[in-house]
This record gives sequence, C-alpha cells and structure tokens, in this order.
Amino acid sequence: MILDLRNDAQDIYKLIVKRVKDYVANEAEKLGPVSAIGITYEFSQRGWVIVHFDNRAEHKRDGQMNYSRKEVFKRPHWFATVKALCYFNTSDFDPECGTYGRVIKRKPVTIILPNGTRKNAAKMTEKTFSAILGRLLKQIALKAKQEGRYEPLPKHTICQLDIEDFNSTWAWPKYEQLGKTNRLR
Repeated sequence: MILDLRNDAQDIYKLIVKRVKDYVANEAEKLGPVSAIGITYEFSQRGWVIVHFDNRAEHKRDGQMNYSRKEVFKRPHWFATVKALCYFNTSDFDPECGTYGRVIKRKPVTIILPNGTRKNAAKMTEKTFSAILGRLLKQIALKAKQEGRYEPLPKHTICQLDIEDFNSTWAWPKYEQLGKTNRLR
C-alpha cells in the first residue's frame, strides 16, 4: 500500500483557503471575530480533517469545534493506512504499535511525504503516523499564513493556529505553548 501525501497537501491547502473565504462571506457577520483557526484530524476510525473557527474571546484547546457535518473533509485512505499498519484482534495494550489491541498482521506501507521523500512504514506506530499527519497539517497551515490566506478573517486581539488529532495523539503547539508560538496576531 502507498499513501501519497502530496495530493493531500494540495487538497487540504485548498480546503483552508475555501473555509476562510466561506467564513468571511457567510459567517463572520453573524459569528464575529475568531480567536483561533483550528485544524482537527482523525485517522483511526474513519479519516477526516475539519478546519474550524473558535469565536470565543479567548481560545482554549478543549474540544469545542464550530463546524457542520458538510465541512468534514473525508480522508478514508488515512484510515486504510492505519489499518494496514496495525491490524488488531484483542483489547490488550501492544507496546510495538503503541495502542490497544495485539497486532496480528501488518501490511507493507510506504508513505510519500509532500517533498517526495518515501518512508517505509513497516514498523510505524499509530502515534508516529499521527505525527506525520500533524506535521503535514502544520506545514500547510503555516504556508497559508505566510501567503496571507488568513488576512481576510476578522480576528480577536490574540488569534492562534491550533492543530490537533481528535484522539489527542499529536498537537501543535504543545499545550503550554498555546498563544505563544502559534499566534496569527
């Protein structure tokens, strides 16, 4: 199995741009300024990404997400990849895979990163896979920042980028760095 993240990178960049445009055009007047642009992802049950906006005066990483079902950007191939990496048959903790369930069979997986680098994922854990996806999303979000894609958004005095796995296996920035290393404003 090959997971080519180059297409994901392009698709998710377009998603961020679209969500910002949609928010400005359809939601900003009603919902007001944002304190964070959140990018939440999940890969171990279905595979998806959500770009959402925190409208509270102060952003907190507490699981509250402002989005609708139609905004869930499906990535079923992420779920297929993690299934290939770790196929389970019990509820026992498996230190090799880093999660619950004993690994009974792994399938060969190659991950192609956005820069074209190929990674053999033969011994990759779910946590390592999550970090690859998280770093991909961080790279895309920072590229959008550098290119001024968030400029049209109305923002609170402090506005942040916040990226996290829905199952809490990876996040940027680290919790204690929220509002320090991830500020847009």
